[in-house]
Amino acid sequence: MVKLKVIGQGNTVFLSGEVDVGNCGVFKEELGKVIEKATEDVTLDFSALDYIDSAGLGILVGVYKRLQEKNFSMKVVNANEYIKKLFRITKLETLFTVV
Repeated sequence: MVKLKVIGQGNTVFLSGEVDVGNCGVFKEELGKVIEKATEDVTLDFSALDYIDSAGLGILVGVYKRLQEKNFSMKVVNANEYIKKLFRITKLETLFTVV
């Protein structure tokens, strides 16, 4: 199960739990609400996110594209080593900042 906690004006989102094919619909819907309201660049804090699979990565690409349409960027912070490795392998770190 994944949980999202929006801080402030919605530009920082804390994720916890796991994102996988079983819950990616909820993840996409909730993150979509954040993107609709975004007024500037969005930061996703993965400090409490344990796992993300390819379905979740696909959603992040979609979020990135929607933000680009609004001339905003996306940054992922505090990802664990497993998730950072996924971003390197899939080259997603070339789309958005991963720190």
